[in-house]
Amino acid sequence: MNFFKNLGLLSAAGFAVATLAGVAHANDTIAQLSGTSGATNDINFNGTTLTSIAGGVLVTASGPTGMPASPFANAKFNFGPLNFVAGSANQTVIAGVTLTTANFTTVGQPSPNFSIYDASNNLLLSGNFGGAVLSSASNSSGTLQSIGFNTVTYTGGSFLSYYMTTHTGGPIGTFGVTLSSVTPGFGVTGNNLNAFTSGASGATFDVTTVPEPGEYAGMGAAALSLMGLMGAARFRRRNSGRTPVAAA
Repeated sequence: MNFFKNLGLLSAAGFAVATLAGVAHANDTIAQLSGTSGATNDINFNGTTLTSIAGGVLVTASGPTGMPASPFANAKFNFGPLNFVAGSANQTVIAGVTLTTANFTTVGQPSPNFSIYDASNNLLLSGNFGGAVLSSASNSSGTLQSIGFNTVTYTGGSFLSYYMTTHTGGPIGTFGVTLSSVTPGFGVTGNNLNAFTSGASGATFDVTTVPEPGEYAGMGAAALSLMGLMGAARFRRRNSGRTPVAAA
């Protein structure tokens, strides 16, 4: 129960932060990947660099809403390599939930940093990103684990061309990849992340837009929500060690 309670708080905080950041709406999704191979080595981390499997992760790729010929079966998704930021890994246990995070950067690596090709090797989408954050929350009830890629700039491909003809706003955003079958699991030694392999069960690529005037009310509500969560967390920390005083 504590696992889902904590995940609920994390989700609420994430929703508030995302709304404040003006993250793209559902119709601002430029690509989605699904139906991945189910392999356990789609993604590899050797203790230093993180990258997708050689040749790409086999996926079904869907482009922007309304795009002809989408989705594309047997597409290939590639990303990386990314360099692990030394000392950035952290693993803690809170209320029975093991939380693991680690940071990665593309500094010193060639671009583009990611690409999606169809089965005939036609480019669907490519781009660059500044870095990534690995996040995992798990206990005996289940596990949520993903890699969030930030400071994304889309640079080419038919998905981008179609998107730019049907939407407003620049080709920047974020994307996230959901992990599965992490082997041997996430381990941290001296704030460094241990080597692992994993599957990739899906990914969503979004385009960030400037909020319209009517959306600022929602952003205000999100700000209040985030302030409330922060206040509740401070209250719990202040009172966690206190002994209740019996009523007279």
